[in-house]
Amino acid sequence: MDTSDESIDATTTIQLDGSDSSAGDASTYITDYSWDLDTYIDSDGDGVTDNDVDQKPVKNAEWTNVWPGEYKI
Repeated sequence: MDTSDESIDATTTIQLDGSDSSAGDASTYITDYSWDLDTYIDSDGDGVTDNDVDQKPVKNAEWTNVWPGEYKI
């Protein structure tokens, strides 16, 4: 049986929406949005895995080719 043409792409696209974010009080404003899309990988090499900016500076971001699983962002 030839299975070379039987591949499955199990990825999806996730829409991230930060429009309900707040800075904490009425006198403070959010001036920039940054998304750390994988808190288990140190993509900026500083030794801290949950502070990497993987996508910015948009309030609403699109994360593509996401494999099935649970993610903390």
